[in-house]
Amino acid sequence: MALRGHCFSVEESMTKDELIARLRSLGEQLN
Repeated sequence: MALRGHCFSVEESMTKDELIARLRSLGEQLN
């Protein structure tokens, strides 16, 4: 269970990083 939770948190953080990167790219295009 601990390992499963750790993997889930890692995947979640990676998804957040991807969302942030996409938002930054969109902001650069708008500017």
